[in-house]
Amino acid sequence: MFGGRGVYFAVNMVVLVVLARLLDPAEFGLIGAAMLVVDFCNQFSQIGVSPYLVQREEIHDRHIRVAWTCSLLSGLLVYGGILLLEHQVARFFNIPELAALIPFVGVLVVLQCVQTVVQALLQRNLKFKQIALWRVIGNVFGYGIVSIGCALAGLGVWSLVWGRLAQNSVQALGYLATMPFPKRPLLRWEVLKEMASFGGGVSLQNVFNYFGRQGDYIIVGRYLGATSLGLYTRAYKLMELPVKFVGQSLHSVLFPVLSKMQNDDERMGAAFVRVSSAMVLFSAAIGSFVGVLAPEIVSVMLGDGWEGVILPLQVLGAATVFRGTYKISSSVVLAKGAVYKGAVQQGVYAACVLGFVMVGKEYGIVGAAIGALGAVIVHYILLTTIALRLVRVSWFVALRRFISPIALALANVAVVVLAAEACRSAGLPDMVTLVCASLSGALFYGAVFFARPSLFGDDVSLLVARALAKRRQSPFSARLLARIESQTAA
Repeated sequence: MFGGRGVYFAVNMVVLVVLARLLDPAEFGLIGAAMLVVDFCNQFSQIGVSPYLVQREEIHDRHIRVAWTCSLLSGLLVYGGILLLEHQVARFFNIPELAALIPFVGVLVVLQCVQTVVQALLQRNLKFKQIALWRVIGNVFGYGIVSIGCALAGLGVWSLVWGRLAQNSVQALGYLATMPFPKRPLLRWEVLKEMASFGGGVSLQNVFNYFGRQGDYIIVGRYLGATSLGLYTRAYKLMELPVKFVGQSLHSVLFPVLSKMQNDDERMGAAFVRVSSAMVLFSAAIGSFVGVLAPEIVSVMLGDGWEGVILPLQVLGAATVFRGTYKISSSVVLAKGAVYKGAVQQGVYAACVLGFVMVGKEYGIVGAAIGALGAVIVHYILLTTIALRLVRVSWFVALRRFISPIALALANVAVVVLAAEACRSAGLPDMVTLVCASLSGALFYGAVFFARPSLFGDDVSLLVARALAKRRQSPFSARLLARIESQTAA
């Protein structure tokens, strides 16, 4: 799963670098506004089908057939609504060019509905390699080859449209070929009622989550224009890619695994705290890296003309630790079936995003980024509180596990800052500064791990030591593994 995600992440980074040099911020803002419409419609078209199929203890053919029928019908109905409202949407964003794009990007809603059931079945059966494989193939072919090829041909924003359509078409066909399932249409009242009961809460949560995730995009696009939206979305993309790579992988694995232990609070609570602690360590390191090295990241990744991304990227970098860890809390809430509690919290999050960013927009995209950061922090605190209560774990117990990761991350910030400033003072190129500062942070973590592996927590220490022992059959790695195992046992 993580290997596939790694390839997906690498492809996204490469395509981001190439397209930033072929397209301008306004074109990225235009496709960003179009995708806001698609993402909003997806919240209604998928009607909670996927989590219903994953979370239910037992499923039969009738559940799958009803889910497949509902998913397709809702997708077609929503696409019809998109066609009727294309001009009204363009007027809402004050972007006339948007009306021409919406009928084409709207097809993505139908393609997503085609994937919903089969993806849920793959996830339920823990077939994460197949999910990752087709996601990577679709990404390489669509977002990579098609988008870049069309951009080189001078198609502008349409290169992003055709790329997304190709990506989702390949994924849909690949998933369907991988996981056969009964597709004969069926509508049965008792299944629909059960699906509506669970899926309704999930759908409500997803709608609120949409405004939580995209509310800042909507406000920036409507009030600050397509160019500002293009700059803001690139800042968010650079911040989000590394954390999304790990966070979504963990969520995809944790949700079905935790669902199987949903009646065992002790096991679930222990797993939640351990995984959250490891995620704090990772996401805090990424956040400090992004915040300190934002000028070099923008210069190397995006090139000239994107300087407006630097300040919002630095602000959003501070949100990575909260974004990464609240995804773990979300997995617990879903696995426990507490969808309406989650929906209420997502509503609070959406209100915070819309309210904070609405105020912040008066200070441009940097103000919008500060508003988004404040909303993420509030959401993390409240959602994690719900998850801890569901598994009967106190904040005190959780925070004790977070002390070492946070302390390590702060020390790592100091190392990266010193290395970056030394390179800047010496007048070294941005790429050299980026590499040297990154290596300094990595070497610091490595030195601390070999000196005091216990600071990384038992799970992370054992995972790394076993990987080293497996790859390097050396006396040193064997001694390190034995030392960590004895500490863990003690």
